[in-house]
Amino acid sequence: MSLPRDEVYVALQNNYWEKSPEDKIIAVQKCGNAPYEIAMRFAGCNLRCGLCFASGYSWPEKFLTNKRVRRASFDKAINDFKRIPPPSKHPCYNWFRVVGGEPLLNKNYLNFLLRVLSEISSIDCEKFNKGIIIQTNGIYLGMSDLSDIAKALEEFYEKVSEVKLVVEVSIKGTNADEFKLLTRVNNEKFFKYNLDAYFKLQKLKERFENFDVVAIAGFGISESALVNGLGKSKTLMAIIFKDNKPIYHPDFWSMEFETLYDDFVSSYSIKRFNVRKMPMYGIKDALEYGWVKRAVKQAKRIYGDRFYDKDYAGSSYQISEQLFTDIIEHFFYPGSQIYYSTLIR
Repeated sequence: MSLPRDEVYVALQNNYWEKSPEDKIIAVQKCGNAPYEIAMRFAGCNLRCGLCFASGYSWPEKFLTNKRVRRASFDKAINDFKRIPPPSKHPCYNWFRVVGGEPLLNKNYLNFLLRVLSEISSIDCEKFNKGIIIQTNGIYLGMSDLSDIAKALEEFYEKVSEVKLVVEVSIKGTNADEFKLLTRVNNEKFFKYNLDAYFKLQKLKERFENFDVVAIAGFGISESALVNGLGKSKTLMAIIFKDNKPIYHPDFWSMEFETLYDDFVSSYSIKRFNVRKMPMYGIKDALEYGWVKRAVKQAKRIYGDRFYDKDYAGSSYQISEQLFTDIIEHFFYPGSQIYYSTLIR
């Protein structure tokens, strides 16, 4: 199915305390510590990642039939934001996070998003702690000259110079074949676009004082292993790339990824997180959550024996803990509260 060229689509949601059907574009979601975050979810994506928890409103062939998906309405988004009550016992929510789907799917998505962010920031940026995080795969940004986003940022910061806006580029693998395995997209240029987005945004960073860009590895090894170490991890999960080794293992790094990694670690990680590593979103292994179970089940169906699950899958692969250690030596994830708070600091 081809992606819509002119329309912008969002996935409706509710404030976390509500039980009624989803009907809001912007709502309070449980992420990090109380009072949690304000979030906006876009529908549609140009990738088909097998581990995507949002596949129902993201994958190109599925999202338009999802009952939560609607054409985006600027007025509704603003009204939904205005109706969010102040948090009890806290001065503000932790941050405003923009997720997908793919929020920067094309020029129309980008312009709609920056228009909404500009308006809500003008209304009350204190409500979300003056911090915005946009999570993207960067494909559109990597294939463009960034004149669209540069113009939108100029207009944004003319109105709300005090807001910290961070674009987080999710890097899907360390080489073109890993990218293809994770995203299930055969366009060889997309891996290049994925990496290029980070470097292009770094140049924009020099123009805007409160604008930042961060790179993060997407769909890596078990989240609990990254946060707590191997000894305290709930289980060990990974996608096998080849030679009985997981994706993101240093043996497979392309020269292009290594260049990006070194640039990020030298310019960002050690300053903000006091660690010479790149953040990684691991496979979430808190299986008591329903959406996690569904995402893992989906990934096992798609990747088959290449989905390694030490405790449950009975895989024919035997991955040594040293291979997980090799990855942890280069990647980490401190948990949502610390990570997002650090980004907007």
